[in-house]
Amino acid sequence: MSIPPTPTPALPAAPSKLSETNICEAMNTNMWSASGTLSWQDNSNNEDGFNIYWIEKNIQNSKDWLIGTVGPNTTSFNFSQGHFYIDAAYLKVESFNSAGASSKISLLVNIVNCPPNP
Repeated sequence: MSIPPTPTPALPAAPSKLSETNICEAMNTNMWSASGTLSWQDNSNNEDGFNIYWIEKNIQNSKDWLIGTVGPNTTSFNFSQGHFYIDAAYLKVESFNSAGASSKISLLVNIVNCPPNP
């Protein structure tokens, strides 16, 4: 008698309603840091967690940088990125489980509009 294979779970649904509270400060001429809280809506009931990415806008061949992972049923992440020379970046979130990852959702963060450090 053979044991039936364990079914593979379905991919988790992608999160939605990505938003952030952004705090930025100038570190010196044209160099910025960004920190804040990223929030989203959890649309899945089978995720193992969420991956959070940062990608610099308008940088040729820039790739998504994994900046954090949180567990299931989590809907926020405190981020801190610094020492970059760009005026905008994308924050992205995907849900994942053993079957793989959902599509990523993204949010544009405008760095240039942040208040400078006195």
